[in-house]
Amino acid sequence: MRVGQDVMGTMAATLILAVFGGSLGTWVLDYVYDLPFLQLLNSNSLDIVIMQGLSSGIGGILTVPIAA
Repeated sequence: MRVGQDVMGTMAATLILAVFGGSLGTWVLDYVYDLPFLQLLNSNSLDIVIMQGLSSGIGGILTVPIAA
């Protein structure tokens, strides 16, 4: 069972970096347009990134017991 915990930790770190890297273009574009901070928080792109991160995290956690 210890191996499964290590795999989940590695997968979580990889997914966090992948989601951040995928959304980096959106963040840079928002920064270039000089949008206010509250408008950035209310943008749809931030919601999409959060939903992608949560769904990939849940998928990664559920994959380990199924594969084991």
